[in-house]
Amino acid sequence: MINKILDATIYFSFDKSGFKRHEKYFEPLKKKPYENKSILITGGTSGIGLSVAVELYHLGAEVIVTGRDLEKYKKNLSDLDLTVDDISFLHLDLLDFDSLSKFVGTVQRDIKHIDTFICNAGAMPNEKNLIRNYDSIFASQVVAHYYLIRKFIESDLIHGGHISLNASGGMYPVKLDLSDLTWNKSEYDKVNSYAIAKRAQVILNEEMAAKYSDQLFSCSHPGWVDTPGLKDSLESFWKFTKDRLRDPVQGADTLVWLAGRGENLESGKFWFDRRARSTYLFPFTKEDQQEREKLKDLLDKEYEYIDSLNKG
Repeated sequence: MINKILDATIYFSFDKSGFKRHEKYFEPLKKKPYENKSILITGGTSGIGLSVAVELYHLGAEVIVTGRDLEKYKKNLSDLDLTVDDISFLHLDLLDFDSLSKFVGTVQRDIKHIDTFICNAGAMPNEKNLIRNYDSIFASQVVAHYYLIRKFIESDLIHGGHISLNASGGMYPVKLDLSDLTWNKSEYDKVNSYAIAKRAQVILNEEMAAKYSDQLFSCSHPGWVDTPGLKDSLESFWKFTKDRLRDPVQGADTLVWLAGRGENLESGKFWFDRRARSTYLFPFTKEDQQEREKLKDLLDKEYEYIDSLNKG
């Protein structure tokens, strides 16, 4: 009963005290489900993504991370007594739509098969930056990730594999709203944009699980985690909660656990601290089917556009 009461507060659930309560019921991770599995992680050069990569590496997986700054990644690895020979690096800029299909070609050539694709990259820039018809948050976290997921599936790179999206509990207070993705009607709000993108990822997880029944889809959120990105993007929130924030290893736990569950998972579920959770805490945040269809149509059109950039 006390766990239910504390979880309902959010403050004592998403923080490190919530993790410490929840982990009492966790089973230790065993190496067997991870050994020799090929796992690709976007945004894996720092923060939660790096912690996921390191934990998976130590569990025996063959891990590849993507990012934009190889030197920064090497430095972060060296601090952990690791090198790029341990956890490989592929350059990827999710905002460069022109390079996405080329990246898929690189994966086909160098990796050949992916067992698990973890869509982790998720920055929250202070300034508005438009990529086609979207601000950079929606462009990278939703449009680009959707393109890669669908292309990996249709190229048979991840046949029968697992696609895992790292969302955020910050999506809970918002309803999916696709009416102003360029922020022309209102002043750019990075927090709201991020929340909308994460809400879209949660919906996308459910929709793609229904469409691709031979793949496993999962979506999760890490709780409140102390990362450089959080401090830079939400300094006031960081100052208020810094003594209660989870460390990156705690924030990475559910993503690592999901990567080892395989067929034991029900596809399309939303997870937090190794338990399936509701995707709506408030009735007013639930979108209608028309808005879901609008999201799917938008992403399908962007897929065709991106795919056409390197043809002809």
